[in-house]
Amino acid sequence: MRVSGGLAALYHALRGKGPVLPAREAVMTPPRALGMAAVVRNEAAYLPEWIEFHARLGVERFFLYDNGSTDSTAEILASYQASGLVVVIPWRAFDAFSNAQLEAYAHAIANFGPSCRWIGFFDVDEFVFPLDGNSLPNFLAPRVHLPALGVTGIFFGTSGHLEAPNGTITENYTNGVPLDVQKRFPKLLNIKCFVQPSEVFSARSAHYFNLIGTRAVAYSEHGEPLYHFPRRRPDALTCDFIRYNHYFTRSRSEFEAKRDRPTFRGRRVNSPETRSYLFDVIEQYAVPDTAIDSARQFPARGIASGDAAP
Repeated sequence: MRVSGGLAALYHALRGKGPVLPAREAVMTPPRALGMAAVVRNEAAYLPEWIEFHARLGVERFFLYDNGSTDSTAEILASYQASGLVVVIPWRAFDAFSNAQLEAYAHAIANFGPSCRWIGFFDVDEFVFPLDGNSLPNFLAPRVHLPALGVTGIFFGTSGHLEAPNGTITENYTNGVPLDVQKRFPKLLNIKCFVQPSEVFSARSAHYFNLIGTRAVAYSEHGEPLYHFPRRRPDALTCDFIRYNHYFTRSRSEFEAKRDRPTFRGRRVNSPETRSYLFDVIEQYAVPDTAIDSARQFPARGIASGDAAP
């Protein structure tokens, strides 16, 4: 079902899910092919690797919403800000029930969307990469007819680490749950999106958006429309061409510290019991997975990051 013309606004208003974006002037040629937005809180130890991994793959600008970090996040990001690679937006929730992440995503699309052909919405524990060794902009270019590309994630466990080891996330955590196994456990089946901001009507969830003129919330890597709760259609979720690695646990001690923390999404979030359940499933079924290795070797792009490289 497609909705066009003056009916589109009414159609989406009746759906009424998520912050609705204000009207925007069309930008014929955005100056950047690809941006990425994320909400961060006390992620200083992980930010350099995440930023530089995706910058090597072609992300030109990062919009990072700082949700009250008390660690060295500001100092870590200072050199990236100075180079113009990163924009930092202070982003504290108004109350305990606010979904700061969803509101940040709506802000990013409304305020930074006109400057980017695509914006990806991935957390700092999620690393997205094409499987053919291509850059992200080159991968997205022939898919410009899709308003939003939904990327399926693979969950990674501790790889036997009780404490955080030296080195990088992508080299230390190498055991992930195969997609066919994840399809047996729906809570392990998720997508995240690259969207064309001009095609977004409102921010629906942390995983996908309301799109103008269609009930679809994203499209698969094969171009198939995905609707609300894509995990209900596991056959449509594949990792043939692109995927993201979700380093859900990191080490056991890091997971235990994370398990009871509040999230950006207010009180509507997985309980500590649900997180523990996911941990147990991941640890039971994770197997060696080195698909990301080719992306880790992607040539550097002369990132101006001072001494912040991992």
